Amino acid sequence: MKSQRVLRSVLCVIYALFIAGGIYAAFTRGISVLNIVFLVFMIITLLAMLGIGGKGAWIVGIVYSSLMLVIGLGAIVLGGWEYVIQKQGTPAAIIFGIAFALFGIATNRVLVRTESTDDAETVKIVGVVLTMTPEEKARAYEVAKQLLSEQNFPVAVVSGSIAAVLAGGIYAVITSMAGYSVSFMAIGVGVLVGFTIQFLGRGVETKYAILASVLAVLGCVLGNVFAVMLIVARATGGSLADLASQISLETIVEYAIASFQLIDIVYWLLAIWAASYFAKRALTREEGLAIYTYEKRPPRRGGIIT
Repeated sequence: MKSQRVLRSVLCVIYALFIAGGIYAAFTRGISVLNIVFLVFMIITLLAMLGIGGKGAWIVGIVYSSLMLVIGLGAIVLGGWEYVIQKQGTPAAIIFGIAFALFGIATNRVLVRTESTDDAETVKIVGVVLTMTPEEKARAYEVAKQLLSEQNFPVAVVSGSIAAVLAGGIYAVITSMAGYSVSFMAIGVGVLVGFTIQFLGRGVETKYAILASVLAVLGCVLGNVFAVMLIVARATGGSLADLASQISLETIVEYAIASFQLIDIVYWLLAIWAASYFAKRALTREEGLAIYTYEKRPPRRGGIIT
């Protein structure tokens, strides 16, 4: 596809310029270890987009582009909170976040692309080109249909909801025992929800990742609310049952909001990413290619697969 080739060319030029600038800065002004790590990631991602480095470079590129997306979203939220809500600073952080997030999305999109020919299907996954005959494509459809039939979204909803409540409870207990907000536990909430949905829902579609993201946020919210209730109950010497009967839900929510810190947003974003990442079942390369082919080139009516 022409648009994909143009996007790939533009990104390669941008990556090359950033890499050249990083190398120049390293020799003239010095460079930190963190910047070296990012520079190495950029070089490997560029090689992946050029079809060099095989599967290893492709994996690094996917990780790097996902990291850019997470950093971009974090910058948008933090910058928006400071500039829009607190009326401080400048919109520079928001602009930076949008640019970083779009850059990550574009890089991720370029890493997997599909092109078709007249007689066969050519599927390109950076560094690897596979030409699929109609028979091979039919087998891929069968594999994809089998994987899709094994999905169970209702079970994913129920089990994921239970996992979110349990994870929120664990989050609350640890926070109350520590006596202060243990924000990084939010990531654990996302991981637990994601793995539960993956194991019981057996999903391969995007809706499972979306479900996991929503439930991860729910788990984090419940964790904050439960933590406030436990801390107040411990301070007053009462039980949770007494507290629930004496204090309104509105008051509990107000306490939870008051204890909410800006850094919590970052950990919540990481929790969302972890939940969405682990929610979909792990696939072999053949299975992943089958699903990708099925989604991008669905079977026609009256074709080999109906």
